[in-house]
Amino acid sequence: MRIKTAYCLLLAILLSSCSFLGIGSSLYSDLKSFEATTTNGELVTGATWKDYIGESSVGEFVAFRTPSRGPYQGLVLIATSLDEITKAILVSGRPMDPDDENVLKALETYTPLIEIVDSDPRLVYSSVFSNASEKTGIEIGSQVLKVNSYNLGNFLPLFAEGLLPSGYLSVIDSNLLIVGGRGPVLLINNQNKELIEIGSNLEQILISQNYVSVSGGSDISGRMGVRDTFYDSEKKVLYVSLITKNTNDCFGIGILKADVRELLNRKTLIFDLYFKTTSCAVNTNFMQSGGKIQKYSQGLLFTVGDFDQKDRELLLDSNNDFGKILYIQDGIKVSNFSNGHRNPQGLSVIDGFVIETEHGPKGGDEINIIFQDLFYGWPIYSYGIEYSGEDVYERPHGEEAKEPLYYFTPSIAIAEIRKYTGEEILSWNGKYIVASLKDKSVYLFEIQEEEEKVLSLTKIPIGRRVRDITIDSTGIIWLVTDDAMLVKVSNEK
Repeated sequence: MRIKTAYCLLLAILLSSCSFLGIGSSLYSDLKSFEATTTNGELVTGATWKDYIGESSVGEFVAFRTPSRGPYQGLVLIATSLDEITKAILVSGRPMDPDDENVLKALETYTPLIEIVDSDPRLVYSSVFSNASEKTGIEIGSQVLKVNSYNLGNFLPLFAEGLLPSGYLSVIDSNLLIVGGRGPVLLINNQNKELIEIGSNLEQILISQNYVSVSGGSDISGRMGVRDTFYDSEKKVLYVSLITKNTNDCFGIGILKADVRELLNRKTLIFDLYFKTTSCAVNTNFMQSGGKIQKYSQGLLFTVGDFDQKDRELLLDSNNDFGKILYIQDGIKVSNFSNGHRNPQGLSVIDGFVIETEHGPKGGDEINIIFQDLFYGWPIYSYGIEYSGEDVYERPHGEEAKEPLYYFTPSIAIAEIRKYTGEEILSWNGKYIVASLKDKSVYLFEIQEEEEKVLSLTKIPIGRRVRDITIDSTGIIWLVTDDAMLVKVSNEK
């Protein structure tokens, strides 16, 4: 009797140990033939998988860390099936300790791995909303804000790697659309938090431009690519601006268009050329290209930078597109809406009121209220100086030139501008939000539009180079930064 009791007790202990070790686990039995390498370079195979199988409310799982991109650690992937584990290994995911604090944090906001539509198989990642950082208690006057940051570094380019902007934002039917500097096109569903890579011909169009630019013996063609997006909600059309090839190695800037009516169903976009400038430049600084798009009247306003051209007569020539805001209708340039612009980086049109931001040289970044047929000073007038330190520009502006509404000296590397409307931050309604690259901030402006006066200015630190801004239907502010982050600014309720 004692022998039988002891045998049963020993069997129970063995069964318990097997369960504890994961030997009875379905994941373990399937994984034994797989191989992967941990973040410490240790090989995981056979029986060693038992140390990497965790248990939580989602069931059995194996956590993986994707390779680092730029200054960030990779994403944490939570795989709960053999298929998901296979995907995680295919993207060079490295098994993690299931009790690691980063794994536990990812489990708190767990979403299943998403298979990206029509994409490179390496681009299979967990929802970006599962890999977030959050800052709370940010006091701006009487307002308390919350800032969430989501790592898109596995999809978008990093500005620091080639001076190519990470991406640009639009809101399409409450969903966020992000277009990278050389693609891809990403759609983030705000309801179920899914990230989908949209199949498109955009990257092929970019490749076909055969970008070439050499300066000082260095290849700087990596700066050439997408410059903005704009969604026309009435026509259901998405416009994307980009550096375009004109002839040989001469490049200007143009606009593509795509019908988005079946975007959510088909998850594809087909772009066609809508417009491109007749003016082009060779071996120049294509960062000074402008490219902002907004709807105006029956057409579009389109900003064209000076393409770093030094010939004043060329820039002042009304037949040349450089340094102008163009009015385009049905894909044809109708007129120069305004001129005398250096590098317009922001544009907003609300009820016919046009406001623009542009980079000065060294200092003299401007905010301008734009009126048709007016001259805004460049390349004669500026509140900045040359990068060499030479002061060659006149100030204040002469009678023939419109003064800026506001200028920054030293520069903040000004970027996009948007007028705030929404219920999320009620006290900001009617004010303007301006992005800054150099200051790693956004600025909140209160402007008296009719009297053309700035009533107040508030700096809001973000800690990242802010490239683009959009505001969704609820009033939540979304930013894309040059380190490939999607940033959400909301009211801390």
